[in-house]
Amino acid sequence: MKNNGEIVRAIAPLRISFGGGGTELSPYMDHFGGITLSSTIDSYSMVTISKGESIDVINFKSDDIVVSASINVREFHDISLSELPDGVKIGAATLRTLSSELGLKVDDGFDFYSNTETPVGSGLGASSVLSVASIKAYDEFYDLHLTKNQIARYAFQAERQLLGLEGGRQDHFAAAYGGLNFIEYQTNGSTLVEGLNLEPKNLLELQSSMLMIYTGTSRKSASIIEKQIASMKANDNKTIEALHKMKSLAWDMRKSILNGDARTLGIKLDESWSLKKITSESVSSKVIDDIYTRGLEAGAFGGKILGAGGGGFLLLIVPPHRRHSIARSVMGEHSFVMKARFTNRGATSWRTREL
Repeated sequence: MKNNGEIVRAIAPLRISFGGGGTELSPYMDHFGGITLSSTIDSYSMVTISKGESIDVINFKSDDIVVSASINVREFHDISLSELPDGVKIGAATLRTLSSELGLKVDDGFDFYSNTETPVGSGLGASSVLSVASIKAYDEFYDLHLTKNQIARYAFQAERQLLGLEGGRQDHFAAAYGGLNFIEYQTNGSTLVEGLNLEPKNLLELQSSMLMIYTGTSRKSASIIEKQIASMKANDNKTIEALHKMKSLAWDMRKSILNGDARTLGIKLDESWSLKKITSESVSSKVIDDIYTRGLEAGAFGGKILGAGGGGFLLLIVPPHRRHSIARSVMGEHSFVMKARFTNRGATSWRTREL
């Protein structure tokens, strides 16, 4: 519960997706089940909740994209979420989801601040991670004692079902649990999260082999995913077969990662990336293809665009001793290298005093 002068903070980690992305989308998942392989990294979305100036008003503020909205508590359940600015919809949607699912009473106003440590449309799951951080912050604020699975499910429900933003489930579960995870999505809707415990040397080899290049372009993943879902619903044979193969490759990548075999991982990523392009023509672009080709020519083993595609970060798996030379070969005017460090920390919250 709220205490005078006390504030709540919550963070949730962004993620790098290696394999299986897209197989956790409905309707494919509903018929065949899905698999994703991903790891959270030491970069976060953060939410802060503090006592507001008025107990009658909830103030939602996004610090990174500088938008805000104020809602009277008595009108919170009636206001259309579509009327809110994009940067604050998630904060409102996650609270409404908890209120609906758990019977949570929203009686008093407060200030809700959010920010994320990556560019919009980065391919690192930022919007879903913010949903998880929001649920975790409310979990702490209202003493709900939610499990990791519940946090992921409610975050998914708020973003995908309440707001109607197309996308999968992997980002919510990755951020809620944290770590390097092999996640299976069952046709009955249940989700199994297997944490992969690597030998220290294999973890270091994998981390040292990753090169993340910002392509200089961003994208809205929902529009790309809508096209992929349309192909699934149309039972497009090429799309379905590509997803089957991507799911199989995710198992191969799991083995490569556990063995510390970065070269084979890169090769499997390259195969999966070629298959991903079959699911939607918007997944790649000439800019992305040119960067990727230069990376391969410079010595990268393979890689893929992160997230749904179309822009954001490109992941290359490279010989660690050649990271800088390969980076120089692919860098463009608006690109930069992001240092990625694995973290086992999932969504985390705490209480502190007002600054």
